Amino acid sequence: MIHQKSGRGRPGGEGGRRPTAHCSPFYNGAVEQYTWTALGNFDFTAETKKLALPVLVLYGKDDPFGMRMVETVVSSLSSADVEFVLLEKCGHYWHECPDQFFPSVRDYLKDTR
Repeated sequence: MIHQKSGRGRPGGEGGRRPTAHCSPFYNGAVEQYTWTALGNFDFTAETKKLALPVLVLYGKDDPFGMRMVETVVSSLSSADVEFVLLEKCGHYWHECPDQFFPSVRDYLKDTR
């Protein structure tokens, strides 16, 4: 189940957007390609489908991996109670948007006690 709160809900919209230079000054296409090649065919879908726990998924809107990645992650958590939060003006790392990250984590922890 995906919880939808103000500014939260199921990922979507730009689906499959590819990284561009403006996403992050640290993005390197060669590194991305090398990473995916090195990962090979790792697929943890069968394991993540078994997770029947509350899960907070925080995702930066400007993450160079694009929305397709987070859509895959969230859909693989089909038995979990997922809360998805899209962090505006944020890339791949939480320290790019601490003013959004920490309140989201605090709210989630308060709500899941």
